[in-house]
Amino acid sequence: MNKWYLLFFVAVFSVGALFVYQSVNTQPVLVATEYIKRSPVSHVKPSAAVALSSSQVNLEVAGAQYTINVDIDSEYSNGDMQLDVQASEGLYILGGELNPTLSLTKGTIRRPFQVMAVQPGRYYIYVNVKVDDGASLASRALTFIVQVGEEEDSGDQYSQKATESGGVLVSMPAVEEIIR
Repeated sequence: MNKWYLLFFVAVFSVGALFVYQSVNTQPVLVATEYIKRSPVSHVKPSAAVALSSSQVNLEVAGAQYTINVDIDSEYSNGDMQLDVQASEGLYILGGELNPTLSLTKGTIRRPFQVMAVQPGRYYIYVNVKVDDGASLASRALTFIVQVGEEEDSGDQYSQKATESGGVLVSMPAVEEIIR
């Protein structure tokens, strides 16, 4: 009889300790709001007609848990899309489906993820997309930038200018050797 009381006490103590640990160890989840839109969205590559709506999200501090949205623009009106989502080293995906199969719809498909980086820096979320529209199979690899903290100035001498067509022209210094 005394053995049962001891087992009951240990079980109640364990459950109580677990609840206390979870209530003390919870962090607030911040919502990312600073996205850099990709302009213009291009579907002209010979691959699946999907692209990221935004190319980058900026997060203020490291060590905090953020909810970010990876938005995928689709040109398909039917079919299935399978995703394989991975993060670069130092960025942890704490929530969100990493291998979902979704029904395709024309427009934007939003995929929320909870992420955390332990240090400031530039990280990446890699999204491999496989599309089956019923007529063909196609795939595409997409990369979403997660910038945590201030972006470091790399000291590059490159300059960017907008072109008339809305694209970006990057001017780089010539590094050449003259042979006579």
